[in-house]
Amino acid sequence: MFTKSKSFSFITKGKECQSFVSKVKGKKPLFLLVIGGTETALIPGISLAGKNIEELKLTPALDADFLIFKLGQFTKKLPVSPNGIPSPAILSKAVIDLLDLDLSVIDTGVFVKPQGKHISLNMGPAKSLVTGKALSPIKTDFLFQKGEKLACNLTEYSYVVIGECVPGGTTTALSVLCSLGINAFDLVSS
Repeated sequence: MFTKSKSFSFITKGKECQSFVSKVKGKKPLFLLVIGGTETALIPGISLAGKNIEELKLTPALDADFLIFKLGQFTKKLPVSPNGIPSPAILSKAVIDLLDLDLSVIDTGVFVKPQGKHISLNMGPAKSLVTGKALSPIKTDFLFQKGEKLACNLTEYSYVVIGECVPGGTTTALSVLCSLGINAFDLVSS
C-alpha cells in the first residue's frame, strides 16, 4: 500500500546552497565514485546501463576503469545503452580531467571488479529489491560503518563530489526513498 509522502524541494534550500558554494569556492574536491551491483538490474527493462545483461554486469567496472586510467591506457569499450547512448562516465571524466581532481573508487559489491586501483568491500552484488531482502541487516550495517570510517579519512578535502555507477540503482533509490515516505518520483533520474 502506498502511503502519503511529503515532498522535498531544492528550491526552498536556496540560501543553504548559496552558503555552501561560498564556503567551497576555489577549493578542490575529491571525486568519489561508488560502484555496485544489484540483481534488480537483471530484471528486463529496468536498466539501460548496457546493451544486454552481460554488458550491464560489466558497466561499473568499465566506468571505473575509464575514470581511473589515462585515455591512452583505457583500451576497452565504454558501455552504451540499447539505444546507443554512451556512458555518463564521459562527462565525469571530462570534469575530473579539466579540474585535475583526485579520484577514489569504492566497490560496494559488483558483478565484475575494475582492474584499476580501488577500495573493495568484497560484498558481492545485492539481491533484487523485489525479494524484500536486497541486503541483509548485517551487510547494511557493515556498509554503513565502512562508509563512516572511510569518510573520516577524507578530512583533507573541503568537500567531496560523489558519483555512482549501480545499474538498477535509480530504481532502488526511488524504492528506498518512497519506503521512507518521501515522494521522490520527480527527484530521481538516471
